[in-house]
Amino acid sequence: MPAYTYRPLSEPTIIRILQVLPQSKETDRVECCLAEYSLADTGKAHHYEALSYVWGNQDDPESILVDGDDFQVGRNLHTALLHIRDDQIVRHLWVDAICINQNNEDEKARQIPLMRDIYGHAHRVIVWLGNVADNSDLVFETIRLAGERALAGNTCPQEVTPESEFHQAACLELLNRDWFRRIWVLQEVGVARDISIMCGAAEIHGYIFCLGLRRLKLDLDGQVYSALSLMSGAIARPRYTPSTRGELSMAELVDMYHTRAATQLHDKIYALLGLTCDDRKAAALIPDYTAPWDKVLQRFVTYVLPSSFRVQTLPDPESVFLTGKGYTIGQISSIEGYTSSVRQSFTITFVYTSCAAHFKEKWGSRWVIGPSAKPVRQGDVLILLEGASKPSVIRLYEGYPVIIVLAVTSQQTEDTHQHISDDGTRLQPTRARHIIPRWRGESPQTEITMSLETGSRDISLIWSWKSCISIVGKGGEYECPLQSILFQAPVERKDDIRSIVEDLVVERIAKTDWEAVNLILDQVGITLPVTAKVLCAAATSTEESHFTYMIKAWGENGLPISSQVLEAAARNFYLTGLQLMQHHRRDMTQYTTDRVLQAALTNPSDFAYYMVRILCGESGENVPITEDVLKAAAARSRGPARDIMLFLCKHGGENLPITEDVLKVAVSHASPANLAMVIILCEYAGGNPPITEDVLKVASGLDFFGGAAILIALCELAGGDPPITEDVLKAVAERTERNGDIFMKILFHYGNENLRITEAVLCEVVGNASPSAPRLMQWLCQSSGKHLPITEAVVWRALTNKGGGRRSRRSTLFDRKVFDPYYGKRTMIEFLCHYGRADVPITDEMIAYEIDDDPLTSHILRDHARKIRSGSWGVREAVRKFRDPGKVFCQMVRSAKESLGVNKDKRIYEKNIVWIQESLRDVGAETKFKSRRWLELK
Repeated sequence: MPAYTYRPLSEPTIIRILQVLPQSKETDRVECCLAEYSLADTGKAHHYEALSYVWGNQDDPESILVDGDDFQVGRNLHTALLHIRDDQIVRHLWVDAICINQNNEDEKARQIPLMRDIYGHAHRVIVWLGNVADNSDLVFETIRLAGERALAGNTCPQEVTPESEFHQAACLELLNRDWFRRIWVLQEVGVARDISIMCGAAEIHGYIFCLGLRRLKLDLDGQVYSALSLMSGAIARPRYTPSTRGELSMAELVDMYHTRAATQLHDKIYALLGLTCDDRKAAALIPDYTAPWDKVLQRFVTYVLPSSFRVQTLPDPESVFLTGKGYTIGQISSIEGYTSSVRQSFTITFVYTSCAAHFKEKWGSRWVIGPSAKPVRQGDVLILLEGASKPSVIRLYEGYPVIIVLAVTSQQTEDTHQHISDDGTRLQPTRARHIIPRWRGESPQTEITMSLETGSRDISLIWSWKSCISIVGKGGEYECPLQSILFQAPVERKDDIRSIVEDLVVERIAKTDWEAVNLILDQVGITLPVTAKVLCAAATSTEESHFTYMIKAWGENGLPISSQVLEAAARNFYLTGLQLMQHHRRDMTQYTTDRVLQAALTNPSDFAYYMVRILCGESGENVPITEDVLKAAAARSRGPARDIMLFLCKHGGENLPITEDVLKVAVSHASPANLAMVIILCEYAGGNPPITEDVLKVASGLDFFGGAAILIALCELAGGDPPITEDVLKAVAERTERNGDIFMKILFHYGNENLRITEAVLCEVVGNASPSAPRLMQWLCQSSGKHLPITEAVVWRALTNKGGGRRSRRSTLFDRKVFDPYYGKRTMIEFLCHYGRADVPITDEMIAYEIDDDPLTSHILRDHARKIRSGSWGVREAVRKFRDPGKVFCQMVRSAKESLGVNKDKRIYEKNIVWIQESLRDVGAETKFKSRRWLELK
């Protein structure tokens, strides 16, 4: 009998459908016909079924008839066709091994992109798990009963009995079949709208199958779970209009599924095309079975990686060697609630870079990611490949970083992948578009790349699609054969891992986590790279023993001390920093720079004095004392500040740069140490210390305790004529600290005879809203009296004072004969009126001025009633604005009685009463006259 010969398909969108003819006996030969079928979307249902199965061993094929000719198929497919065919009607199937000419590579390249549509349009997808074996018929019945109970609302897990334990073991044996490990099944069930599971003659609906397995509480591995997860989503997919695009990028699909089994290695890429959201017309994604696998792999890896990376294939067919640049982000310090089949949760220890800070701010320190083909482990490292937008997880092994997850997105605050629900009654469809890593078609100038520091590290990576890798060390043992792949990598690139280790070690040393350092080195299999960066980190450590080891290793390697290391040691406020300097005491001065000295001077510990002495040497001749160094020393206000300044001045020579800026820093704190430093600086400045107006202004703002002494010292050291100017007096007037009057007394004591309180100074005093201002105002009024320049501008500044002090209800301020520390507008106006008397310029605008519903301070009316014209618009405006006109005019009547006297001039008094009545009538407030308070005044 001749072998079957394919006829070419008439159109690119045409497929073949296998018509399985009915037979009455199970032993009869399988007879079929092939017919062309159009996949055109007519809006109606398609009535063919698609078969999902494992090809299996093709060495001992079985024969069937196709259009009367002989056709060889694998044993597993032959068994499936025997069980699927009906005894009465024709079954319409799509079977890839028969409906596609497997010997025509061009046809395969055209038909494979259609497989998403083929399985998506199919009326049903039949999953063939194989023939009956290992009690699979009992397993199907157990799963069916569990699924139906779950569907009926019984969500309680099945009671554990010896019989149920046997069923669970048999279920796991069923789930260990090859179908669950095959990569093509992901697309076949991932787009299906209805699924039927067959094992021999037993058949069960796919949804019931998933529910039953969920209720049985089986411990499923990642590959089984991913297949069931896609299968469970079929019930939620549209019936007649399947989606034309997937929801995941190829980068993420490969991350999740690259360890699955495939008949040809090409299928590890092409089998995922139906699930991707990427453009399937991209050159790297067009199926090409004629090209060698290493070329296909290289083209695909180049597609998903940033363009800056160089891809090199290795003799191992499933591995590539990558070279480029990258940034270290951090290390996985712990795994939390790890479940590889659902999600992976872990905590990260970040390194100190802007790249790491970006991801820490964006996703925090605890990340939750989706499932991956290779689960992450404690000790894995996160990096960002230059040009990428998502970080990658790598594992350090035998001198090489190995990629574990290519693109990572934390789902900490986002929806997770689809999963079988906990209640067993509803399975959620996939929603994973939000975690798609955008590798291709995305501008690299994102917020990540724009914030990176310019210095990236050269990095070499191995990306292996083997099932897993092995890391053996104190941190644990993970099975996987990878050693043979490592030997294939270029030897000259093996030292690239040290740069990554250096970043991790530096971060761990900074936290004094030496146990983690040893774990990293043990896992990687290299010795600690004692570099300047590592030694700088060790210099900040508080562990003396480990730091001593670093110093010893540094010396054994013949490496000289450097300014960078000295600077790090100078910032160490523990004993270890000082020990490093003592260890290299003889060679210290040649590496001592301004930055090193300033680092030691900013050290808050008492070791700073000894560090400065060691850094400068005994003579200090080779270490210049600059202005910045003196400013750093002057900024210290505690500890050995005086001794440090004295040492620097003694060793600074004749040209010591004691400038105005240095002295301003020295007087910036009111402490005994600052007082001592001011005296030392002025003495070593020669006969002309830089005591300027700005220096006195800084000192005028200090706290009284210590500040007054510093101001006196400056005035004494300035000689007979300190530069006390109007601006210095204004600085005191603006003080918010207490005892401003004492500072003003000091300035007037040391000032010349022409020193006066000017209008500008008085404006600053009366406008000061702090509680300390009244004491200063009191002293000015008492000492200067009638010589105060109380102008209209001064009164206005007092009226606009925003202070919030309250007065005593017992009496007014001046009735007490003592000035209480009330502050604000009213207090300042009292001072002006009390001491200015008739010289205070009161205008209508001032009377009408309103602040917080207080149009006029009552004390102005009381002390200046004679000056206020009865019918002035200012008074009328005050009446109109005031909430209680009667109250304000009661005060006005009192003021009139006190100023004019009723008995002396009753006519003038009555005239005022008439004017008050008219004013109140104008604003509609006549009822205020009926109050008892008003009647008593009248």
